[in-house]
Amino acid sequence: LTNVESDNENFYLDNKKNLISKSASIHSCASIGYNNLIGQNVCIHRGVIIGNNCIIGENTVIKYSKIDNNVNIQAGCVLGENGFGFVTHKEKYYSIPHLGRVIIKDSVLIGANTVIDKGYLEDTIIGQGTVIDSFVKIGHNVQIGENNMIVAQTGIAGHVQIGNNCLIWGKAGIADFVKIGNNVQIAAGSLVTKNVCSNLSVGGIPAEPIE
Repeated sequence: LTNVESDNENFYLDNKKNLISKSASIHSCASIGYNNLIGQNVCIHRGVIIGNNCIIGENTVIKYSKIDNNVNIQAGCVLGENGFGFVTHKEKYYSIPHLGRVIIKDSVLIGANTVIDKGYLEDTIIGQGTVIDSFVKIGHNVQIGENNMIVAQTGIAGHVQIGNNCLIWGKAGIADFVKIGNNVQIAAGSLVTKNVCSNLSVGGIPAEPIE
C-alpha cells in the first residue's frame, strides 16, 4: 500500500492492517475498513465511514462523510464542512444548518487542499473514478457523476449536477443549480451560468458552445 514502514516510530499498524499516524485523531464512533493509510495530523470525526485501501493525506479533516474503496485524498483536504448557505434577518446573516453528507465513490482522487462541502438536505456526491486536482472547491448538494476530470482552482457552486466523462479545465467556475450533461468539456477560466447539453464544448464568460 505504501512505502511507509509499519515499524516507523511515527505510525502504528492496527488489527485491520491500517497504517495510522500516531498524530492522527480518529473518533471512536468512526468506522475504518482495511488496508488504509492515514497520515499525520489527520482528523476523522464522529460517524465518518471509510472503506478499504484508501489513502488519507496529512492534515486532512473529514466530517459527515462516507468514503468507499480505493480513494486517494491528498494532503490538506477538508470534507464535510457546512456549505455556504445563509438567510438574512434584520440585516444580519444566519447560517442554514446542513444535514447531508459527502459521499465519495470508489477510485476517486482528490487533490491537495480541495474542499468539498456536505449537503444541505441531500448529500454531496462524487462519482466513481472521478479525479479532482488541487485547490478545487465543491459546494453543497453538488452531484458529480463517473470518470470526470476537474482541474485546479475550479469552483463549483451549490446544487450543480455534472454527468459522466466530463473535462473541466483550470479556474473554471460553475454557477449554482446548473446542470451539465455527459462528455462535456469546459475551457479554462470559463464561467458556466446555464445548463450545458451532453457532448458539447463550452468556453468564455459567460460560457457558450465552441464550434
